[in-house]
Amino acid sequence: MANKQLIDYIKQELSKQTSKEKIIKDLMGSGWNDKEISEAFDSALGGDKKSSLPIKKIIIGIGIFVVLIGLAVLAYYVFYDGASDGSVSDRDAERIEGIRVAQAALETYFDQNGEYPGASEPIVCENAEENVFPALGINISDPNPDWNFIYGASNFREGGLVDTNADDYILGVAIEEEANIPDDDTPSDDWGCECDLANANHPSGAPEGTPIYCVKK
Repeated sequence: MANKQLIDYIKQELSKQTSKEKIIKDLMGSGWNDKEISEAFDSALGGDKKSSLPIKKIIIGIGIFVVLIGLAVLAYYVFYDGASDGSVSDRDAERIEGIRVAQAALETYFDQNGEYPGASEPIVCENAEENVFPALGINISDPNPDWNFIYGASNFREGGLVDTNADDYILGVAIEEEANIPDDDTPSDDWGCECDLANANHPSGAPEGTPIYCVKK
């Protein structure tokens, strides 16, 4: 069963006239595998089998290109089929997939604007669902309505000069079971985001001591 968040992201990008090649490249770069992408495209295109064939060819072509230039293949994650039974592992898997969709959307935003979305204030970690995801055209939320994804951006150059461009970012989410955190975790506190354990009044809304999974660009 194709992932709903992934289908919605593909539909959003197609509506903005983003090329299929660009969408596939960004998704593969964010860790989605060819099966997940192909199924999601098939659903996004209304199950048109004639349209799905070139998608598979594009995926194969990009995969060969990645191998030729020596890029490492990102780790595959357990496929979440969207039929959550309310377990901790399912909720954490949904959060991790949300990070992957947001990563791909951030790369598309960067390609179109020459920068990532800036934080509303310099060096402030904030609620990504309210302040960043709308600018990316994605609708992702934590399965716990009291928790949310977090985002921080590099709004300063070296030497302390104000820089309105955001060349780097941190994106994170609270994880219920620390063992579910992927290997690409970035346990840092850059740009105001605490990415180890939630502290008091953490922007994720998670209780103090909750593990935080972050990716840094």
